[in-house]
Amino acid sequence: MALRDVALLLAGVAPHEWDGIPVPDPGAAVARARGATAGLFADEDSGTGTTTAGETLRAADAGTGVRADVALREKGWGTEVSLSLGGVRGPRTCSLVAVSRSGRQVVVAHWTVPKKGYGVPGAPDELKLTSGSSLSPDDIAAFEVLTSDGDRTDRLVRVTRRT
Repeated sequence: MALRDVALLLAGVAPHEWDGIPVPDPGAAVARARGATAGLFADEDSGTGTTTAGETLRAADAGTGVRADVALREKGWGTEVSLSLGGVRGPRTCSLVAVSRSGRQVVVAHWTVPKKGYGVPGAPDELKLTSGSSLSPDDIAAFEVLTSDGDRTDRLVRVTRRT
């Protein structure tokens, strides 16, 4: 959803006051946003508005303690990829990489983990992000979450497809 869409959603909410300043009613704004995002995973390619069947993969690395859920949805342009990541401490820079059946690696997303981390004591919320890959779901063999520190790259977790 673009920021323009958020502004339009908020414009349709009856104002209420906060310290004498009219502001949108937070409850109504949340309800409108939920309704507007309910079709977020609708199949835009077919125009049917139906949810595209997907696949969810899970893995945890005993050595690093990092766990990942990766959801895949086939799209006309490739694969929509949603990641939920926990057990990762910061600060560090990470990448989600799709590994094709031929071994080719394609970066799907790149982010910075704050010092407090994600899905760890003191920072229980997991990282959630959605991105995409030009690879088709059938061509993806695995996903890896990598971290780099200078010249060294380490794998935090590998999520392998069973097909």
